[in-house]
Amino acid sequence: MTIYCGITIDRDVVIENLERIQRQTFRLLPAKEEGQDCTKPLQTLVVEISGLVKIFPDCKDLFTLFTKMVGILNDIKDIDFLLFRRCIFECCSLISKIQQDFQDEQITILL
Repeated sequence: MTIYCGITIDRDVVIENLERIQRQTFRLLPAKEEGQDCTKPLQTLVVEISGLVKIFPDCKDLFTLFTKMVGILNDIKDIDFLLFRRCIFECCSLISKIQQDFQDEQITILL
């Protein structure tokens, strides 16, 4: 456990949060394929990931995830579905790697 801005952060809670983010990211695929607007869920993910980037600035993969999500969000209306699909799979792989890094305690928390 670590304290950030007076809040106790448990590594397991961060890992669970990343699992939820991964599920939400993956859910974008069928939504986009069915023609649903993915803008709002993607905006929410970008906000959450930007918060993680702020708390864990040493995690380069979080920043990469953030930039991919922002890129998808900026082109959400015009992005080719195959490119969208590939980017979502890349994001899910990054999230899995970040989770593993947390489990291996390779990521430090900004104090």
